Amino acid sequence: MLRTRFPGLLIIAFLLAPISLWAQSTIIDCTFPTSWEGRQVLLVARPLGQPNLIDTTSIYNQRARFVHNIAEPCPAYIWVEGHKNDLTFFIDSTHIQLSVDSGAVVSYQVRGSTTNYLWKQFDDVLDSVRASYKREIVFREDTIPSSPSQQQIDSLDNAYATQVDRLIQSNPFTRASWYLFASNYTMLPHPTAVKLLDKLSTFAAYPSYARITEHLLRQRLGIKAPDFTLPMVSGNRLTLSKVKSKYVLLEFHVSYLVPFQQQEPALRRLYATYHPSGLEIIRVLARDDTNAAGLQTVPWLRVIDTTEPTSTVWSKFGVDLPPYYVLLNARKEVIGRAKSVENIEALLSSLLRMK
Repeated sequence: MLRTRFPGLLIIAFLLAPISLWAQSTIIDCTFPTSWEGRQVLLVARPLGQPNLIDTTSIYNQRARFVHNIAEPCPAYIWVEGHKNDLTFFIDSTHIQLSVDSGAVVSYQVRGSTTNYLWKQFDDVLDSVRASYKREIVFREDTIPSSPSQQQIDSLDNAYATQVDRLIQSNPFTRASWYLFASNYTMLPHPTAVKLLDKLSTFAAYPSYARITEHLLRQRLGIKAPDFTLPMVSGNRLTLSKVKSKYVLLEFHVSYLVPFQQQEPALRRLYATYHPSGLEIIRVLARDDTNAAGLQTVPWLRVIDTTEPTSTVWSKFGVDLPPYYVLLNARKEVIGRAKSVENIEALLSSLLRMK
């Protein structure tokens, strides 16, 4: 794995002048057919890093209005009582107008959003990848749930990441691209995420930009791993810096998630193969993982992350969606990150061949 440089992340103040966040409030005006008078209307917006914003009103004089503070651009949809399809749009200005025509086929127009059309293109492309995921991994033969191989999962994850990268690269200055990146960057390879963040520096004024920058900085290779002391499942306490091994693999684990159960046999083989060569594994369990203590015994170390929710060991290591593995050398420097045991095995094999 390559060290990742951050040419633009450490000098954000000198980046291109950031775009305006527009006014504090966004007005969404909706116009509906006369026959829809009195129906309930529901607005659902999906702001970054926050719960969905939900509001409701009724159609009066063919109109419905929503006014909300939305700090950053985000997708949204309108649900109307009695209408089966949601009316999707993208909020990227202070005033969005949505008008519905109830002809033989209900259609609608969105005005005031400069990137609404682009967001729909993004969603259509990614929907095709999601459909493949469901078809290949979730169900086979229409009704029978399958147990996908790690190779299948990696292949489809890579396809999704490739499409996200391509869409952003082709439209780096649109607000829809920023939302696409900020809501999907954890699925991207780290070098790709860093490259795209630099490319999207136009949006450095957004609060999410600083948060994502900090998160990606924590994921660099070659940095000293943050030390920790945590209680072990056995009752003792473990300090990372006191573990004397040639390599230490931190496995950030949630016992009740199926992917971990599927990767357990591969992790056992990895330990059996590389422990004699100096590998130690530390399983870092989430503090709310109440099933952990009662699980089958494993030959490696197990600790429970009991630190405060705002500064967990998971967050200090920049852990994204689990499964997640961080490989350290004897000096406790981060030399590898992966989401599968197979990728860690490939890295260890390469490192030991170089010795």
